[in-house]
Amino acid sequence: MQEQFGARVYRICIDAGFSCPNRDGTLSRQGCAYCAPGGSWKKPDTDSITEQVQREKERVRRRYGAQLFLAYFQAYTNTYAPVKALREVYETAGLGEKGTVGLIIGTRPDCIDHEKLELIS
Repeated sequence: MQEQFGARVYRICIDAGFSCPNRDGTLSRQGCAYCAPGGSWKKPDTDSITEQVQREKERVRRRYGAQLFLAYFQAYTNTYAPVKALREVYETAGLGEKGTVGLIIGTRPDCIDHEKLELIS
């Protein structure tokens, strides 16, 4: 990333409020091997995605002097929604805005298909 962008790139973790088929009852309610009970997340974040992005950018700027960021959709399964909803969520993360150079999307292999891959690409 440093070679491509000429500087270090920092992850900013975003909670988009997604669930997963092993939590919502589609497959089970027991959880699964892909994520901890808390969803690999510190705590649920009820702020909007835009607010989370701005807050986390500022926090990482202050701590590390960062200027470039990857919006990291980390908690639970971040492709577990219809493509239309995913597009709205991903676009809200500010890709293309000053400093946001990419997305990282945590998901499960059974929750992604060709339509979602096309969206991501």
